[in-house]
Amino acid sequence: MGTIDKASFHRYAWLLVGGILMVFYNGNAVSAAAWLAPVFVLRFTRVCSRKELLFVPLVLAVSHALLMYEPFSNAAIPPIFRVIFGIVCGQFIFIPLIVDRLLTKKINGFTTTLVFPATWVSVEFILSMVSPLSTFGVIGYTQSGNLPLMQIVSITGIWGLSFIIIWFSSVMNWVWQHQFRFELVKKGVATYAAIMLAVLIYGESRLLTAHFEKSVRVIASSSSYEVRRFFREALKSGNCPPLAVNISTFDDFMGKTAMPDSKIIFWQEYALITCEADEGQIVEHARIKARERGIYLGLPIGVVKKKGQKHLLENKVVWIAPDGQVLSNYIKSYTAPWETSSNPIKKVSTFKTDFGTAGTVICFDMDFPSLIRQAGKNNVEFMLVPSYDWRGIAPFHSYMAVFRAVENGFSLVRAAGDSGMSISSDPYGRVLSYLDNQSSSDKIMVVDLPIYNTKTLYPLIGDLFAWLSIAGLVILAFIPRNKQRGRPLKTIKK
Repeated sequence: MGTIDKASFHRYAWLLVGGILMVFYNGNAVSAAAWLAPVFVLRFTRVCSRKELLFVPLVLAVSHALLMYEPFSNAAIPPIFRVIFGIVCGQFIFIPLIVDRLLTKKINGFTTTLVFPATWVSVEFILSMVSPLSTFGVIGYTQSGNLPLMQIVSITGIWGLSFIIIWFSSVMNWVWQHQFRFELVKKGVATYAAIMLAVLIYGESRLLTAHFEKSVRVIASSSSYEVRRFFREALKSGNCPPLAVNISTFDDFMGKTAMPDSKIIFWQEYALITCEADEGQIVEHARIKARERGIYLGLPIGVVKKKGQKHLLENKVVWIAPDGQVLSNYIKSYTAPWETSSNPIKKVSTFKTDFGTAGTVICFDMDFPSLIRQAGKNNVEFMLVPSYDWRGIAPFHSYMAVFRAVENGFSLVRAAGDSGMSISSDPYGRVLSYLDNQSSSDKIMVVDLPIYNTKTLYPLIGDLFAWLSIAGLVILAFIPRNKQRGRPLKTIKK
C-alpha cells in the first residue's frame, strides 16, 4: 500500500476541516462556520485527483447526517430517516462543488469566482420549489444575528444572502490559487470587498432611518394542554377533548392573557383540538369573550374530520374582531409531512384592524417566500403567526420567519408551542421580544409591536436574483474554453 505524501495529507486535512465545520453551520450553531466550511471543501475539490474526489460525497454524507439529526429529532420522524435525509441533503452540496470543478477549468480570471455561488444558489432555489421543506436549510438563514447583512434580503430575498456567503468561499480559493500574492489578486479582492461594503452600508442605512409612529400591544400565548397526545389520538381514532375541557382551557388562556392595554391576543398552533360538531360552539364562545374584552382574538384550532376510514385534522386559525365579528378563517397552506390538513388555496389571509392591516398564516407557511410575498404586495403592516416547534428546530425556525419580515417589510409576532421559542420583530428584523417555552412558567409573551409597512423591492421583483443566478450559470457554462488561461490550478494526476 502506498503512502500518503505531504501534499495529499494537506488536501485531506482541508476536506476534514471543511466537513467538521459543516456540522456546525446550521442556524442553531456557529454563523461563522457557514463562511468557512465551504472554503476548505472547495479547496479540496479544486486540486484533488478524480479518485480523491470520491471522498467528498462521503464527507458530505457524514457531516450532513450529523447536521440534520438534531433538527429532525421529532417523534414523528424515525431516527433512520433523519440519517438518510441528512445524507441526501449532503449530496446536493456536491452539485455546486463538481460544477465549479468543471467550469473553472475553462474560464479565466476573477469570473471563475462566480461559478460556485451561482450554482449553489441555483440548487437552493430549485430545491425550494420542489422540496416539501421549501427553504429549510438554506445557508443564508445562518446569518440571523447580522442585522446589516440581513437587509439585503429586502431586495434579493434569501438568495442574495446565500450568494454573498458562498462567493466569499470562491474568492478565498481564487486568492489561495494565486498563492496569496497581493499584486495578482488585489483587483478581485477589491471588487468583492466593495460589493460587501455596499451591502453593509445599505443595511446600516436602513436600520438608521427606521422610524415608527404607532404601536399596539400584542400578547402571544403558548400555554395549552398536551397538544401532542391529543393530536395523535385524533388522527388514530378520531377522539378529541370534550367540549367542556376545550372551553375550560380557552377560559384559562383568556385569564392568563388578561393584561392592561392588550389589544391583540392569540395562541399557539393547534391550541385546541376539537371535533367538527363542537367547532361552532367554541368559536361562538370565543366571539363572546372577544366582545367582552374588546380585543382582536386569534383562535388556532385543529378540527377532527373523517374522510372514508381515516381521520384528518384541519389546521386553522379563526380571527375575531372586538365586536365579535369573524374577520378571517384561515386554513394552513403548507403542512409538515405528518399533518393531514389540506388547503389548495395558497393565499395569505389579510384583514383590517383599528391599528392597521394584519396578515396571518400558520407556522410552516413562513418557510415559503413565494407565499409570504403576498403580504408584502398587500401592504401588510404586521403578521400574526401561530406556530408549533419541537426543540430541535428552536430557535432556528423562529428566526427563519424573521427573514420573511425583512423581505416584505412587516412586523412579526410568532407564537410557538411545545418546546419552541416565540418571537417578535420589527420590519427590519430587530428582535423585540422572545420567549423560550422551556424556561418560562406562564408562557406568555408581551410586545408593543410597531405598526408600519416598510416598502421593499422583493415583493415586486420576487426571486429575480435566483433566476439571474441560473441564467448566469448557463452563460458561464457555454463560454468557450479559454486555452490561454493564467495560472492553472495544480491538480494531481491519477
